[in-house]
Parts: sequence; C-alpha cells; structure tokens
Amino acid sequence: MQFLAGLTKLRQICCHPNLVANSDKTYTSGKLDRLVEYVEEGLAAGQRMVIFSQFTSMLAIIREAFAKRDWTYHYLDGQTPTAERLQLTERFNEGEHELFLISMKAWRNRSESNRW
Repeated sequence: MQFLAGLTKLRQICCHPNLVANSDKTYTSGKLDRLVEYVEEGLAAGQRMVIFSQFTSMLAIIREAFAKRDWTYHYLDGQTPTAERLQLTERFNEGEHELFLISMKAWRNRSESNRW
C-alpha cells in the first residue's frame, strides 16, 4: 500500500509540486507552464480543447491559471450531477466555450455506466 501511495505522490509531483507540498511556498510547474502555452497556441489557432486530469486538485490549479487569463471553460468532475454533465457536454458540443476541463474519474464513471 505504501508503494502505491508513493507512486501516486510521484505522479502528483510531476503534475505540480504544490499538490504534495506542505508549506506556504508556491512552486512552479513546467507541466502547467507548457499546458498554458499549448492552450494559448490552440486558442490562437481557433481550436477547441478538452483537458483531462486524474487529480481534481490539479484541475483546481489549472482553473486558477485560466482565471488569471480570463479564459472561460466548462468544468466537470465527480461532484457534477448526471443531468448537468449531459447539459455541459451538449453546450460544449454546440460551441459554448473553447475549453472543457474534465476529471478522469468522472469520465471513467460515465464510461462504466454508459450514461451522463
């Protein structure tokens, strides 16, 4: 069990050190920096993007980065009610917002039940 917990911590550190840091210090993340660059490039090219993360805590950090840039997006995680999930996906598919942040767990749960 400790081995698996250690692997999870390593995966979190790779996403952003603040996911595991127990201090008031704010760290930077090359992965987040590249994601922001990638999204900037995509938006400039008129692309729409769906961004998945296994960690809702990482999605929270991404949301902060997007808010600083006034980027609008849809957000879906395990706490999103089923009916709202369908509405969000329909609104995104109809062209509302260029970005969609989705928790992998919420996506996996949808896949297992074959519904939103």
